[in-house]
Amino acid sequence: NAPLRGNPQSAELLDAVRRLCRTARDLPGPDARRAEEDLAREVIVAANFSGTTTLFNHILVDAAINHRRAGNLHQAVFYYSKALESDAENPNIMFNLSRVYHELGADTEARAVLEQILSFSPGMHVAKQYLDFLGK
Repeated sequence: NAPLRGNPQSAELLDAVRRLCRTARDLPGPDARRAEEDLAREVIVAANFSGTTTLFNHILVDAAINHRRAGNLHQAVFYYSKALESDAENPNIMFNLSRVYHELGADTEARAVLEQILSFSPGMHVAKQYLDFLGK
C-alpha cells in the first residue's frame, strides 16, 4: 500500500485496480491469473501518470503495449479494445490497435479501424499512410 499513501489519485487508483481485476478475469485461456498479477503491478507504475486520459485507460493501454512487445497479440487487442470502450474516438489507441491487427494478419480489421480514425480525424496523416501501406 505504500505507493498509494499520499497520492491524491488514490481513490481513483484503487477503483482502477478493482476494475482492472474484473477486466483481467475476462481474458480468454489460462493467462488470466497471470495477467491479473501483472496488471496489479502495472497499476503501481501508472500511479504517477498524469495526462488527458483516465488512469484506468492509461493502465489498459500500458498493458496492451506490454503484451504487444511480449508477442501476446491477442491480449494486446483485448486491452486496446477495453480502453476504447470508454474512449471510443481516441485515434492513438485506435492506431495502435490497427497495428496489432496487422501483426495478427487481420488486415481487414486493421483497415476498418484506420478508416474509422480518418472519418473523425482526417488530419492524422500517419493513419492515412498506414492505410496506404496496407492497401485499400
